[in-house]
Amino acid sequence: MTWRELAACRDVDTAVFFDYSEKGIETAKEVCAGCEVRQECLDARLAELEPHDLDFGVWGGMTPAERSREAYERQNLQR
Repeated sequence: MTWRELAACRDVDTAVFFDYSEKGIETAKEVCAGCEVRQECLDARLAELEPHDLDFGVWGGMTPAERSREAYERQNLQR
């Protein structure tokens, strides 16, 4: 099975992860918090993005701004 098949969000309306209201982000993060493949989801999203790509939605329990910081921190750790 792939991480996508095991994801807690697999049966959740994807709109939940693209609602940028405070409540929407909170709801998406709640789904992610209980997910056994949250790290795999985050890693996959970070791996597929190019540095100047526009990024949307909550993936791996993080908003685009949080993922941007995470990517920056990972880059600096590799140096």
